[in-house]
Amino acid sequence: MAMRLFRAIGSQGSRFAWEVKDGDRPFTCPSCGVSVEHVNSYITKGEDARLRREVPACFRLTKGESHKDTCSHSVPGAVSILMRESEAVEDRAEPEFEVDRGQIKFRLNIPTVIAKKVKAASSEESFGQRTGRILKEGRLDNFVRSAVGLAQIWNAIEGSNERSQLSELVKIADRSKELSWSRFFYSPKSYPTLLKSLKDGGRSVAVLVSINEIYESAGDDEISLVHCSSVVLDAKTNTQVAPSLWIPNGLAERLVVNAQYIAFGFWRETKPNEWESQDKTRKILYRNVTLNIERAAQFARVLVPSEDDLEA
Repeated sequence: MAMRLFRAIGSQGSRFAWEVKDGDRPFTCPSCGVSVEHVNSYITKGEDARLRREVPACFRLTKGESHKDTCSHSVPGAVSILMRESEAVEDRAEPEFEVDRGQIKFRLNIPTVIAKKVKAASSEESFGQRTGRILKEGRLDNFVRSAVGLAQIWNAIEGSNERSQLSELVKIADRSKELSWSRFFYSPKSYPTLLKSLKDGGRSVAVLVSINEIYESAGDDEISLVHCSSVVLDAKTNTQVAPSLWIPNGLAERLVVNAQYIAFGFWRETKPNEWESQDKTRKILYRNVTLNIERAAQFARVLVPSEDDLEA
């Protein structure tokens, strides 16, 4: 017993059943390589014309052949895929990347108070709708539940020989949005792009920061201001992009000056400020981007040198 295939591998490469041309044969299953044959589309028969319908072209097993049990086109294989549980990136030693098999998607599941400022999930994101998508697509994608998972993805990408390829293949799914890693994660080199992306309001993204100074507030506020290393935006006007973090004192104690961290949450552009030297000979205009950190899940230290460090 097997399931219909709508795509197979022919002599000229991968083909959908409705694309088959002369010279494409023979065909094999794209999952297990067993021999399959092409079936043309046809109209079902019946006396009542209103009940007739077109059955689309497909591929079926060649007589006497069988799919492997692990094949996604066999009944056992399809069931195992359907029932396979998604995994958290944090639960693996390294993220599972399938570099040569299309895009790799991770669901973002990091709870933050800041998330309340983001547009609420629509009715289409209800449990019933999500269940429908799971049944249709196979399973939920693996997920990220903290910045530790984001750091693991970043470490794996930065340490890979296929860094540029992976940064485009890896997708982060946040509710109804889906972003490539290069549009979700911002290293210092891409701070100017981050600033531009915040022009029309804040965004939930991950930013690589290097801790410069930590100013712990006195009194009852119990909030620390953390200044991070800035990057030149415009050398002519001496303008720089400067990330900063507002973080509870208890969490700020975990930060190490000069260390690098991935900080995730609702980043926004805040009011710029100007620094001037005492002798009035030098000025720097800081374009500030800011993140309010509410919990430890929003930041994680990274240990692999970034591309910017390697080029320095």
